[in-house]
Amino acid sequence: MLKKDLASGILPDRHKAKPHNKDCLSKEGFMRYQTDDISSRRNRPALSQLIQLFFTGVLLTISAQASTESDQDQIIRNQPVPGWVVDTPWQQQPLRRKQPVQFILSDSQTRVTDAAPVYFYRAIEKALSADGVDQVSKIEIGFNPVYQQLAIHKLSVIRNGQSSDRAESALIRIIEQEDDADRNIYDGRKTALILLNDIRKNDILEFSYSITGFNPVLGKRFFGYRDLGWSVTVDQQQIRYLMPKQRPLQYQSHKLSTEPKISQLADGYTEYLWTNDKTPIIRHDDQYPPGETPYPWLSVSEYDSWKEVNQWALDLYQDKYTGGQRFQQLVKQLNKDFSTPKAYTEAALASVQEDIRYLGLEFGESSHRPNMPEQILQNRYGDCKDKAVLLTALLRARGIDAWPALVSFANRGTIDSDLPSPGAFDHVITLVELEGEQYWLDGTRINQGTDINRLATSRFGKALVLRPGTKALSDVEPRNRNKITVSEHVVISDYQQPVAMTLTTVFEGSEAEWQRNRLANADLEQVSENYLDYFSDFYPMIELADTVSYTDNRLLNRLTITEKYRIPEYWLIEDKVRSASFYTTGFYSHAVKPDRLRRNGSYWPGSKAELQHNVSIHFPEPLKINMEGWHSKISSPYFAYETDAEYQGKTLTVFSTLNMHGKPVPAKEAPKYARDMAKVQDAMSYSFQFEDPLQSTRKQREDLLSRLEMKLEEALKGSN
Repeated sequence: MLKKDLASGILPDRHKAKPHNKDCLSKEGFMRYQTDDISSRRNRPALSQLIQLFFTGVLLTISAQASTESDQDQIIRNQPVPGWVVDTPWQQQPLRRKQPVQFILSDSQTRVTDAAPVYFYRAIEKALSADGVDQVSKIEIGFNPVYQQLAIHKLSVIRNGQSSDRAESALIRIIEQEDDADRNIYDGRKTALILLNDIRKNDILEFSYSITGFNPVLGKRFFGYRDLGWSVTVDQQQIRYLMPKQRPLQYQSHKLSTEPKISQLADGYTEYLWTNDKTPIIRHDDQYPPGETPYPWLSVSEYDSWKEVNQWALDLYQDKYTGGQRFQQLVKQLNKDFSTPKAYTEAALASVQEDIRYLGLEFGESSHRPNMPEQILQNRYGDCKDKAVLLTALLRARGIDAWPALVSFANRGTIDSDLPSPGAFDHVITLVELEGEQYWLDGTRINQGTDINRLATSRFGKALVLRPGTKALSDVEPRNRNKITVSEHVVISDYQQPVAMTLTTVFEGSEAEWQRNRLANADLEQVSENYLDYFSDFYPMIELADTVSYTDNRLLNRLTITEKYRIPEYWLIEDKVRSASFYTTGFYSHAVKPDRLRRNGSYWPGSKAELQHNVSIHFPEPLKINMEGWHSKISSPYFAYETDAEYQGKTLTVFSTLNMHGKPVPAKEAPKYARDMAKVQDAMSYSFQFEDPLQSTRKQREDLLSRLEMKLEEALKGSN
């Protein structure tokens, strides 16, 4: 008899698809760090780095050279606070929960002028433990010396009610700040690193500084973000914007209802003032949908519409779609080799993806202003906006409609819920309209298929297409199909030899492209060892029968991996019953539950995917198998699981499918989702058992010998 085994567990995944992520509009371009007023909500650490800022009473006009002792000559300590800054009174409050640093005051004030905005920041924090002393003793201020100046106004320590100035004794160094170098993006940011001596438990540090300047490529309209909550509490928070009265500021708070106090000042400025006492302590639960964060934030913008943002971008991209000799030679060659518009498009995309290496030198205006196609071809490198411009130019040279399109990896699907601004985007792709169809093509992806109808595209949700007349965001609708099909064959030649197991896994769409990237530089022997380690959790004595191999069909965007194993100790024998287990391993990396059920945000079960795992077990002889109870169906709004089985001849085949719908699970539905998925996890493990044929044969032989012996004894007695 064979039966389903409800005992199951989550095992390591082998085929977990990793997101393609090359957000290449420089972070520096939006000044996404805590020290200015355009720090993006997307990358907030929200831990005790809340105020990992920087400081030392100084005006820095720093060259883009490495830090040396001469950096000290560029520092003017104890720079006066700008006259427009309001001195915010503060008072230490009782701490609600234990944390290494008590953040007493976070004061952000920004004054926008026609020349350049000035960002003032003041912080007061108290070291409550040894870890707190370590945090308070080190201050880091990020800025870009190409277009920004940093002024330090105050650096003092209050101990036992007495304040001491530390501006002169602090050690200050200017260091490189290339956070995105691991992704081949360089933007020229620097960090003013300030190290304080003689900081003790219960010391209160007060520091303030200002940064003047705004990347001119972002235009003359102002926009910015400010956080309103972290994983620690802040006793008192103030956010203040001063705008010329003829330049009204749009504002919107997220996840926290708060309105500003708006006042008209005598100097012709409008004041927008937010105060936030005892900010909430936010727990980070992880596994959020793309673009979702549990932390509240404030966004402000002078842009009234996406039409205005489009006009800003068009000014950067205009006159970028023509080229010189190299460009014309490439167009000529493509036209010669590819006769149809579709084939030309596919070849142009492959050229941009494979022949132009990914590198972003995004200093100053280069953070958002693309290079000319001729320069890109000469360099043979470029970032996302360069690749989008080159691809657009190549297609237009053939008369094909194409436009760059601004998208966001960080805020996929949530851009339209925020205020319009250039800060909404961090990546550029290309929209192509060909023969009545729309194609969203990404020049930064590599190892894709060759048919544009089967290429994978990240689910960006929304895009701003850079063409005249654009007034709203467009829906990005991927054409690709993400599918994994596993065919597992278990061959039992007899009950004394090792069992042979062969798995053939077919990846399609983005799953194929990720595997293609992973295998491009992989050592197959090492891959085989990794796969063997994975299966040893199922079958401890498993052995490799052959090295992992694969075939690749670029036209269909389909990659097939084949694995072969031997399992010497496949069987468990107890009380003359032989049993074994098998598993639908193709589902394990997708059929997972939330780490936390009491969530403060939605749970993300993963992108839309079609999964299929078929297991065929070939026995050496026919068995009597009860096929009742093998059909199972589990469904929810977020996935659908189904399994069935058939037995023909000497082969049992189990068919299983798991379709993930790619929908976020609301926090209140997370417990039910976990219960439903637990049922799927239980259903992915099987066992079968039957009377051991070897012991049955042995018993039959023993019975036969016993009868023969009895007859022989009877015959001997009769002869006597």
